[in-house]
Amino acid sequence: KLFQTALDWLDSKNCKEITIDCVYNNERAFKFYKKFGFEIVADANPEPHKLQSGEEIKVIRLKSKEKRH
Repeated sequence: KLFQTALDWLDSKNCKEITIDCVYNNERAFKFYKKFGFEIVADANPEPHKLQSGEEIKVIRLKSKEKRH
């Protein structure tokens, strides 16, 4: 409900496009955002990002499929 409320608020402000960056192997997040009409459009950063823990992650960019308003 919270994410849908945020999308509704953005729509009320005439937001034309929404972009989200997500860790590439986070399948749970992908499924969540896909339910709201988002799709992968690009690598946000082609080089892995190194976390403070030393773990490397790769981030991808998702955008809303349809132009909003």
